[in-house]
Amino acid sequence: MGANNLLFNTTTGYIGLNGNTTGVYRVELSNANSGNGANTRLGLNNDAGNAFLFLNSSTRTADGGANGLTLRNNVGDLNLQSKGALGLNIAATTGVVTASSLAGTGSRAVMADASGVLSTVAQTAANTPNLYTADGSLTGSRTVTLGTNVLTFSSMTGYTNFSGNSNTAQGINLTNASNATAAHARLALLNDVGYAFLYLNSSGRSADGGVNTLTLRNDVGDLHLQSRGGAGLAVAATTGYVGIGTTTPAYPLDVTTIGGSLAGSYAYYALGNNATNTGAANTTGSVSIRASGRIAAAEFNAFSDARLKSITGFSDGKSDLGLLKQIEITDYQMKDKAQYGDRAFKKVIAQQVEKVYPLAVNKGTGFVPSIYSTSTVEPAVAGQSVVTLVAPHHLQVGDKVKLMGEKNGTVETTVLAVSSPRSFAVALPQAETKLFVFGPEVKDLRTVDYEALA
Repeated sequence: MGANNLLFNTTTGYIGLNGNTTGVYRVELSNANSGNGANTRLGLNNDAGNAFLFLNSSTRTADGGANGLTLRNNVGDLNLQSKGALGLNIAATTGVVTASSLAGTGSRAVMADASGVLSTVAQTAANTPNLYTADGSLTGSRTVTLGTNVLTFSSMTGYTNFSGNSNTAQGINLTNASNATAAHARLALLNDVGYAFLYLNSSGRSADGGVNTLTLRNDVGDLHLQSRGGAGLAVAATTGYVGIGTTTPAYPLDVTTIGGSLAGSYAYYALGNNATNTGAANTTGSVSIRASGRIAAAEFNAFSDARLKSITGFSDGKSDLGLLKQIEITDYQMKDKAQYGDRAFKKVIAQQVEKVYPLAVNKGTGFVPSIYSTSTVEPAVAGQSVVTLVAPHHLQVGDKVKLMGEKNGTVETTVLAVSSPRSFAVALPQAETKLFVFGPEVKDLRTVDYEALA
């Protein structure tokens, strides 16, 4: 993480946190609960038991008192040592405190006068009481419990688990607040070959995806994105080819999965055996790729081998030419100025083509810019928002409408109520004061198969 490292050494059993910074470098364990049993605790376990460093809440009176910080060993002596292994020792069974710098003949306890000056005295029942008695234990092989949250190190499975039970976000935060050109927050996975990373770039780092980008990258092999059942997307290691339904893509985009259906009348275009084949059908077919917008390419290749077909006849060219002559070429501009601007078009109109050659026209579901206007928004009851326009909207309860706002972006939502010809109510994820109303969804949005007219 930037100049900082989190190291797990499976050979030595060490976990290392390494950094190099002029500021504060720290690991924080937090428990904001003020209950009389609340404390923030770091635990160490060996084969005999456990030891703790814990900070009491402001109301916990046990084990050191409110806001008390305690270091306790439940299985043996407690030593506080400086360089050279010199310092204080607290005996496990008696609580006797001894200082190596005050060692002398016999065993002596350390006492302090009113000024804090240390001295040694002979041990007696009066001056060598137990400081603490054992009053709890940890569960699991290596477990630290902080309130309702648990940190577990399992020596049997090799897993480190962070678990909790709270109606808030639970997890691990990796933070790098720097906006330098190389700064990013990174989670790394290492196997016997190399690394894989999940990293978020800073606003100043343009490498590896660009500023503020989140990247998942495998430096040692293929990358798979999978949902339940193992289905998903694969990115090949050496080529970068993307596969859907295949883990060995042979093309830049290789889709082997089929699903859904293409229902209703549609036209088709295919090329094979040195001939152009066009036609129409109304059967239900499986689909591998569906696009809501245009598909642009230098070339389109369709499988059209005669061995794939049952040929039923040949078209009458003279009759086809007569139909084409009835189709009107129209000059127009699109109503959606945000997408198309004032661009001029010279093409056909689907409704007119449908009257002449219906097999070249398809019907589907989509939104039309029949309203295409700004509006004001006011909150209403039950989390609804009332949208008010200058002109009538012609919407009905149950209609689906496309809206655009500053906070929610593009929203496709259902009309819940119509209070007037110029107002209607919807539910929004976040409150807005104004919206752009694109228009309603229709079930008969027409498209023209231009290849069918070719």
